[in-house]
Amino acid sequence: MMSNIGMRGDLNFPAADTVHSGSVRQREIVIPVSFPSVSSYKQIMTEAVKEHLNILLLELSHRYHSTMEKADITSYTKTHHGGNPSERTGGGGGNPPCKHGQPAKMVCVKKDGPNKGRMFYACNNQRENQCKFFVWADQHAAQAPQTSTQQPSQSRAKIALHNAESIEQFARTNQVHLYCECQLSRRGSLNEGPLGSAPAWIKKYRAQRVNNTTKKMYIKLDRKEHSSTYAKDDLWIITQDLTFDPSSSFVAKSMFHGPSSTSEIEIEPLTGYSPSNWSTDGSVYGILACNASSELTCLGNLQEYVNPRTFPILPHLISCEPERNPSSLHGPAFVKPSRSRCLNLPASLIIELVEDTIRLYHLNPDQSSALHQVAGMVGGDDPPVTLIHGVFGAGKSYLLAVMVLFLVKLFKLSEESETTGQEGGWKVLIASTTNVAVDRILLGLLELGFEDFIRVGSLRKIAKPVLPYSVHASDKENQEMKELQEMLKGDLTVNEKQFVRKSIERHRLGKNKEMLSQVKVIGVTCAACSFPCIKNLTFPVVLLDECSQMTEPSSLLPMARFGCEKLVLVGDPHQLDPTIQGSESAHKSGLEQTLFDRLSLMGYDPIMLRTQYRCHPCISSLANTLFYDGQLLDGVIEEDRPPLLPNLPTLCFFNISHGREMSARDGSYFNDPEASFVVFLISSMMEMGISPSDVGVITLYKAQVSRIRMLLQTASTQNSSELKAIQISTVDAFQGGEKSIIILSCVRTQRVGFIDSDKRTNVALTRSKNHLLIVGGMKMLSDNQLWGEIVHKCQERSDGIQDSKAFQKQWEERLRELKQDADLEPAERPRRTRGKRRKLERSEREHSPAMSLDSIDDFVSSVSPSVSGISNACKPAVLEMDCSKNTLLHPTGSPISSIGYDDLPCIDLSTPPEDERLSNARLKMDCMASPRSREVVSATIPVAFQVDNTTYSPHPYSEGHDLPLVNLDTVPKDKDIGDAKRGANHEESSDSEGVVSQGRRVPVVQEPSEMPDASISYSPLEHVVDSDSEESDEDLPNFNIGNIL
Repeated sequence: MMSNIGMRGDLNFPAADTVHSGSVRQREIVIPVSFPSVSSYKQIMTEAVKEHLNILLLELSHRYHSTMEKADITSYTKTHHGGNPSERTGGGGGNPPCKHGQPAKMVCVKKDGPNKGRMFYACNNQRENQCKFFVWADQHAAQAPQTSTQQPSQSRAKIALHNAESIEQFARTNQVHLYCECQLSRRGSLNEGPLGSAPAWIKKYRAQRVNNTTKKMYIKLDRKEHSSTYAKDDLWIITQDLTFDPSSSFVAKSMFHGPSSTSEIEIEPLTGYSPSNWSTDGSVYGILACNASSELTCLGNLQEYVNPRTFPILPHLISCEPERNPSSLHGPAFVKPSRSRCLNLPASLIIELVEDTIRLYHLNPDQSSALHQVAGMVGGDDPPVTLIHGVFGAGKSYLLAVMVLFLVKLFKLSEESETTGQEGGWKVLIASTTNVAVDRILLGLLELGFEDFIRVGSLRKIAKPVLPYSVHASDKENQEMKELQEMLKGDLTVNEKQFVRKSIERHRLGKNKEMLSQVKVIGVTCAACSFPCIKNLTFPVVLLDECSQMTEPSSLLPMARFGCEKLVLVGDPHQLDPTIQGSESAHKSGLEQTLFDRLSLMGYDPIMLRTQYRCHPCISSLANTLFYDGQLLDGVIEEDRPPLLPNLPTLCFFNISHGREMSARDGSYFNDPEASFVVFLISSMMEMGISPSDVGVITLYKAQVSRIRMLLQTASTQNSSELKAIQISTVDAFQGGEKSIIILSCVRTQRVGFIDSDKRTNVALTRSKNHLLIVGGMKMLSDNQLWGEIVHKCQERSDGIQDSKAFQKQWEERLRELKQDADLEPAERPRRTRGKRRKLERSEREHSPAMSLDSIDDFVSSVSPSVSGISNACKPAVLEMDCSKNTLLHPTGSPISSIGYDDLPCIDLSTPPEDERLSNARLKMDCMASPRSREVVSATIPVAFQVDNTTYSPHPYSEGHDLPLVNLDTVPKDKDIGDAKRGANHEESSDSEGVVSQGRRVPVVQEPSEMPDASISYSPLEHVVDSDSEESDEDLPNFNIGNIL
């Protein structure tokens, strides 16, 4: 095995004699709490990242050499480049003959099952001429006669491989992506075409130019797979022979996202390459190891940007009191940053602005403390680091949005008071490891009415409401427009298409790129920090969200590149650690230790946001007791989280006594009885009226995720688009999300496995708002200390423990009764909505709304323009027409004589004088029913009605959302609808009188001068009339953002 020192050094692919041991290698580098110097900090962080990559290469080397030990390649002869392709793919002399008498080809089983990855021989002819020959390769090898040159103990069970294709396929049986007979070349980037009969001096000049040009290295693959197989910064192992001896091998990275049309990939050697040992044009072998984009970016950032000269806050990150030993921290070349360390504002003014912000945005005490500390950090001499411990549903994103508004206000006041002109560069960078986290904060800014920001990133990964404010990662204008145009062809909602169209218009005008250097706020993921469009910008203040989910080298990306002076870290150390795939740590002080964790140990005290606004109190009490030592407070009460269905428990453990865990081939686990019961719960809820977007399923294993999805597709009566709204994923994928109903499938019945993890269990238990339904085997889980406490908490509730079979029988009977009722009285079956729940959820935001969203897509339905003065909380009413009396009737049966809104004049629906008739104008008007007399409805409700002078219909009709419209159609000549006072509600048109402009719906008023400005706002009822969706009326837009569209 390799030594510890070797694992910390340059990347290398170990030889066969160093990887024979089957033990799993763990990361051993310890990251200390503080560091004596910047050079020490950089060295340890660099070694930690390289150790991780070297363990990945060590594991790959072990798989490769273990695989090749089972193969006999003595008869394999490398094909000359440019030879007949059949020589490469044809059968070798040692392959068994098929029924045609020709050598058979070797094939790998790709179908899931017990034989997946196993090799067999089959006929090598075209499909239409193939015979039915079949034999397993390992069985053929065992039965093959031994030659005189073979040793009995070494070659009897080996599979004979005679050509490149069979070797590559055999390697893939153990997840080794081997490429044989590739071509390695080095050449300059100049490609000026042939010189022909040009003079000798021109040829000489051309030759000098080519020689002086930096030559690049390319590898031409013997085959090209699907484009998704390749990516930029893939690690490749290149060697001259199949032994992959380190002396004749080197490690390289790919420079682009995939092979060219000629199957060439540009590579750059990282370690082990010496030009003298390699010919300029030779045949080589290659292994596609893994993608190391994140790790290589972190290494480059550590090398180039982590130094105090351009990274002012660095000394405070490696030692809590850097001023005590400045020489060791900074080094002799250190020069202090020229920019000021605090804003040029009086302390009294800053404190006054803090208090105003707290009152305006109703921040709770903990959020207020965080804002005070940030104010002291940027405006005073307080330490330049603020840690915010945001628990689940505590309004972290909302607080950060408010904090951004506060900082922007401070920056503007500072610039206005600055007389020397030395300042003016204060900006805020919003960064996180995921697109969803960044967009959630920016969506919060939109909700608060702030639009002066730019989002940098990949257009397809940005939330649709944020797209109009985005700049693409690429500098290519055509690529941006092409991607946006492709989005419009996709499956988007009406609102989403509006956002994409606005984004196209802004990109066409180049507005966002012009604003990039002017705006005070920019949002970006850590991975996008290296994009060229923001390379030369500086951000003295960095807000880093979800930093408990990223390694410390990743956290440095948005700070080191942009001259960070003040830092705000937000995370929850009681939730999931960073995901580091492929290697495990031997202790808790490796890469899993985040910057948030280390700074907490170093002496920075986090401010804990203790009030959670997400979970029902009985659900939050689980996590509060188990993981937070009882420190949490509930920002919602039980009445705010009522049951969504009768007899559906708020917290319940469903015991699957007959469940049995099964192991999948990839090492994951699934449990069919659990999966079946989960699917039953989902299907039953859908039939009872629960929206699919309200339901989430969390399971601890990927195999169970696949199982549930498969069963749901076959069992559910819902269409596929509705099923997509149900999020079914592992705990890791669900972190940061929330749903009204969470179903947690535990899977295991024999051993607890890694679900016995405080952080993983904490995330799983804190995603639900109204209902948490745990499905598992109670007998085994009760014996575990952690899960035993969870089961005990459920037992404290009267309906907290239920047998799955008894519950299923009870609900099946209930579903039959509901179906019978629906068959008997289909017209009277009530439409189930969530209007009451939405009203209660809005009430929780009285003090401090939590900005945690179900998903970014869900936010689109809540962001839509509305007319100022119209309540977004209204519900549409069903109005009927009494033909005999020519009157509109409210659902209560009362006639409606007039319609109006607050102080606006009413629409008079009484019978007009004979000389006043409606013209042939077709009117669509949205107005508000408001109490004008005892005969008028007593509550403010929206009404959408249509007037047409051709027919008369006695009943309303629905259009989209199942929302009723009153169809007055044509009024007979002897029956008139009263004076509608419609002068202010339609515009003159050249082809008809009084035609309303399309898409403009405003409250009915008497005079044009009283009409609100409809050019910058739209009525939410526009979506009621025009939408084709069948969602319930509670999904009406409820978010006024003025000019956003």
